[in-house]
This record gives sequence, C-alpha cells and structure tokens, in this order.
Amino acid sequence: MKKLYLMLMLLAAGFAATAQNEPMSTTEDPIYAKVAHEPRFHGGMDGLYQYLATNINYPDEAKEQKIEGRVIVSFIIEKDGSVSNVKTIESPDPLLSAEAERVVKAMPKWKPGRKYKCRKKVRVLYTLPINFQLNDK
Repeated sequence: MKKLYLMLMLLAAGFAATAQNEPMSTTEDPIYAKVAHEPRFHGGMDGLYQYLATNINYPDEAKEQKIEGRVIVSFIIEKDGSVSNVKTIESPDPLLSAEAERVVKAMPKWKPGRKYKCRKKVRVLYTLPINFQLNDK
C-alpha cells in the first residue's frame, strides 16, 4: 500500500550572501540579509517544521505525476513580523511552487529581526527550502 510522506527539510535561515549587517537596499526602509537577532518563528525551528507539516497539502496532480523535489522560497519578514514578497527561487514544478508559496503566505507573524547595535526592528530577507517527497511504504 502506498502512503504519502511529505519530507520537510529546512535549512536554518539560508540567507543570501552579502556583507554583514549591510542593507540590501538603499531605500528608507532597507531589507537586511543578515542581522544579529534573526527573525524567529513562534516555537522556533521546531514550530516552523510543525507548521509546515500540518499545513502543506501535496498537490494531487503532483502526486499522480510523481513530481518530487526541493522548492526554495524567499520572503521578507517585516518589522511587525508579517511575511511579504513571497516568491519561488527554485522549483522542480509550478504545482509544488504554488503550494509552497501558499503555505508561506499564510504563516502567522514571526518575531521580527533586529539590528545588533540599536536593537531596532528591521526587514529581513529569509530563504526557506522545502522538500516534497513521495515514499512507498
């Protein structure tokens, strides 16, 4: 009998490679790739794993076509902890991309990131890999 397993493999904050604490944008409200106090999902990484495991629904069409693989989603954790600017960076199929983006957009607020020196809340770029895998057991 086939059972469906969703394997979630998350890397703790796979941030873009930029200079430490330097903003990625020059706007009045910059986005940082690295901060001293990174954004934190309620319950930490375990809470994030649980949220994803509970809320991701493997698309039926992807199951039927046996589509598997890693979707990498980037998004911004805003100063208020909300998630914005969700987009797929890499994906084996649009069906998996759509599901990964849907779940990330629906996330509850995070504890926002803060700059070290002034502990000011800042916008932080976050990159999250999510693996979709079908297993026969």
